[in-house]
Amino acid sequence: MMGFIKKDLLLVKKNLKTLIVIAALFIFMAIQNIFDLSVVLPVMGLMVFISTFSYDDYNGFNSYVVGMPNGRKNAVKAKYVSSVILGVILLILSVLIFYFTKTINNEQVSYNDIKSIAITSFLSISIIIAFMYPVIYKFGATNGRIWIFIIVFLIFGLFALLNRFVNLNNIVNLFNQIEHCNIILIIIISFLILLLSYKISHFIYKNKEF
Repeated sequence: MMGFIKKDLLLVKKNLKTLIVIAALFIFMAIQNIFDLSVVLPVMGLMVFISTFSYDDYNGFNSYVVGMPNGRKNAVKAKYVSSVILGVILLILSVLIFYFTKTINNEQVSYNDIKSIAITSFLSISIIIAFMYPVIYKFGATNGRIWIFIIVFLIFGLFALLNRFVNLNNIVNLFNQIEHCNIILIIIISFLILLLSYKISHFIYKNKEF
C-alpha cells in the first residue's frame, strides 16, 4: 500500500505549481481582507488530488492493480490515506498562512480561531472525500465528475424545495455550532464518515471489471 500512497502523492507533486499559485492568490486576498482562505486551500488541494483518478485511468493503472494480491483493497485504501495526508498538510499550511496574514494586518489570533479553521477544514475534507470517491469509483473519473455535479445540483434543488415548506434555519444553526465542538469528537466523526465511504468504495471497486 505504501507504494500506492507514494504514487498518488507524486502525481499530486506534478500539480504543485497549481497549488502554489492558488496559495499565493489566496494569501494576497487574505492580506487585503478580501477573502478568507482557511477552508479553501485544503478543498482546492483535494480537487487537485482527484486528478490522480484520471491519471490512473489514462495509464491503465486499474488493470495493473487487479493482478496484485489485495491490489484492489490497497489501491482504494491508499487513495483515502493519501487524501487525508494531503488534506492535513494543507490544513496546517492554512493555519500558518492565517496566522501570518493576521499578524501582518496587526490583528489578534485566538485559539478559538485556529480551532475553528481546523474543525471546519478537516470536516469539510472528510465529507467531500466520503461523497465523491464512491461516485468516482462507480462511474469513473470523467463520468464521475458529471454525476457529482448532477447529485450536488439535485441536493441543492431538494433543499430549495424543502425550504418552501420547512424552516431549515435549525439545520443551518446546527452547522454553525460545529466549530464549537471538541476537536477529538470531530476527528472521530470524520474517521467514521471516511470508514463508511471506504467500505462503499472498496465494495464497488472489488466488483468492477477492467
